[in-house]
Amino acid sequence: MKLTIKIIVLTCIVLGLSESANAQQYLYEIGPTAGASFYSGDANNFAYFQKPQSVFGISLRRNFNFRTALKLDLLSANAAYDPIRDNLPDPNVASKTINYFDANAHLEYSFFSYSDSFEYKETRRFTPYIFTGIGSNFVNGSVIPYLPIGVGIKYKIFHRWSVGLEYSANMMFKDNFEGDPSLDNPYKANSSIFKNNDWVSYLKFNLTFDFWERGCRCNKNK
Repeated sequence: MKLTIKIIVLTCIVLGLSESANAQQYLYEIGPTAGASFYSGDANNFAYFQKPQSVFGISLRRNFNFRTALKLDLLSANAAYDPIRDNLPDPNVASKTINYFDANAHLEYSFFSYSDSFEYKETRRFTPYIFTGIGSNFVNGSVIPYLPIGVGIKYKIFHRWSVGLEYSANMMFKDNFEGDPSLDNPYKANSSIFKNNDWVSYLKFNLTFDFWERGCRCNKNK
């Protein structure tokens, strides 16, 4: 319940900080994304950044204004673990690579007004941003929802072209990502979702192209 309240509060803050009067020139961005994925959970004793695997897909971003946007990702990813056997209840757990699909939606907030135009509105070609949202992993015949929290940077290299780099930590709401019954809460840690559930994190590079120019609201008769 406390986590849900925090998500709602953060979303309200992001929406409240939006500058509805300052609109981006283009409504949408689309392009490829690729990088590395990292699993952390019961099988590796929550050791982060071990055994990086590939993640790639496509991103679609809807720009509301210079600072806020909604980004959708469709990803194909891998995750792997090499158990630290001395720390597992079952010493017979073997190394494994997991193939899965990921669909997620992020609400982004940029620290600077982002654009390569509209200098009179103090826009910048570069900005860091934060994001959160909701996602689902499709793995082992199961749908595992998760909460993504992340940071990123993006830069307008040319008019209508942007590059970016982002990192997200994705907390799953279940503990069966590995698909191994022996790793379904092996420590019986049910006091907190942070102690029990699995995590996957992404470090991704993306390239996007702006399209669908916003309609002009000016009075052409003047």
